[in-house]
Amino acid sequence: MFARFFWYWLQLHSNQWLPIQELEKIQLKKLKKVLSYSYDKVPFYRKYYDQHGVHPNDLKSLEDIRRFPIITKELARDTPLEERMSEYVQYEVVVLLLEKGLLPSRQRSCGINVIIQYSQILKNIDRKSAIDKCEDLK
Repeated sequence: MFARFFWYWLQLHSNQWLPIQELEKIQLKKLKKVLSYSYDKVPFYRKYYDQHGVHPNDLKSLEDIRRFPIITKELARDTPLEERMSEYVQYEVVVLLLEKGLLPSRQRSCGINVIIQYSQILKNIDRKSAIDKCEDLK
């Protein structure tokens, strides 16, 4: 954990002296990476961006972010959890719940609240296939 903190600290320390154009290039590169990941891996973002006619490839400059729709807290809250999670995270959650013995029950067990809305896929998944799928995604 300290190594990660130290790495970020070094990045921040070295980046503070960069010219604004270089900082904007770094920001644009990281923003493209986040938008592309969310579009490719998270059903909610893909659907929402498509509804608003935007694609991560449309981001050519930092100014282009204005074309992307704002996602409100209410919208996120009203969207089913499995649509807001990437496929990888869904299987990680399933594996964790299976290992804790909390699936297929939707009730509390051992005082732990299970905050997951089951899709048909998650309801019918068994432990071995969940672990195999999780390993495939890594």
